[in-house]
Amino acid sequence: MMRLLLFLSVLALVGCGDESTSGGVPAGVDLSGMYVTTYHTFSANDCRNEGRPASSVTNFRAFRGSSGFYIVKCASADASSCPSDTIAAILAGDMLGIVDAPTKDGWSMEQGSASASSGCQLSYSTTSVVLTGSELRLEDRHYAQAGDPGNCTRTEAQRLGATMACEHFRVLIGTRQ
Repeated sequence: MMRLLLFLSVLALVGCGDESTSGGVPAGVDLSGMYVTTYHTFSANDCRNEGRPASSVTNFRAFRGSSGFYIVKCASADASSCPSDTIAAILAGDMLGIVDAPTKDGWSMEQGSASASSGCQLSYSTTSVVLTGSELRLEDRHYAQAGDPGNCTRTEAQRLGATMACEHFRVLIGTRQ
């Protein structure tokens, strides 16, 4: 289900632009590059406190898309080991984050979505990426719950936001190579 929601998020971003941008790509901190993971935690049900240490991501890459940045898991420190296609990254479970709004020292994204394929599933995610020197810190939180089929909308998912049940909270820190 999360892969489907990420896929839909990517589709929603394709072609989106900000009027204050040049060529549809927002200005902001350049996150592009390969990173070696120095710290990684993951919690499957607590979006307030960092989870247990995780070792599933040893390297990752940030690259610019049409309206922001994508952060993907890589098999090694070699850029050719990273998915270059965002859809393939999502389907393989290698998409770590999508950010589309520049901030003072990084990028962020808030996304609500609704799926009415079998009942109603609402979800909400927030991702923030901060670059300090050569160190990138990603925080990614996902929330979800069943919703009212009569009000199964993105607006409802965004309204409920972080009041929904936590699906996961990831903190990932890496050093740019």
